[in-house]
Amino acid sequence: MSGQLKLYEDFEGYNAYPLQDAEKMIRTRIGKQVRIMRDEVDKCLSNAKEHGKEKLISEVLTLEKRIDRMITQIEERDRIYVPAYLRERITKLDEDKLEEIDSRVENILNKCEETIQQLSCAETDMHIIDRFTEINNNLRQMENLCHERSKLLVKDSAQG
Repeated sequence: MSGQLKLYEDFEGYNAYPLQDAEKMIRTRIGKQVRIMRDEVDKCLSNAKEHGKEKLISEVLTLEKRIDRMITQIEERDRIYVPAYLRERITKLDEDKLEEIDSRVENILNKCEETIQQLSCAETDMHIIDRFTEINNNLRQMENLCHERSKLLVKDSAQG
């Protein structure tokens, strides 16, 4: 365990807990960061509406839909995820793969957060559409990583 991931603060590793609990801990932390991002994007939407910036409103709404879909997937995972025969522990190799994916997810979240904090959503911001496109592309990558993470966990549970 690298110990450097913010997602892993006070987390002893996937093998330190039942897999269902460990996975939920990390997923909940990812979800919390995504919700914070959603709140920041919502502030930008309010500002865009206030200034009547139609093109920007469209971009922000597109991004909000993606974020909302991610939040729903994160929250609904509890209802569909764990089969009764789920193994309690995962292999070291799989834990390393999960940590690598989690690290990439956290890096994307950090990039998105940094980009959002730079947004003024003001009339004079000429690059705002590009920044929203960048955030949207990053979130698409994050979705792919989360699917990869899920496949790894399902693959591990099927081996049990």
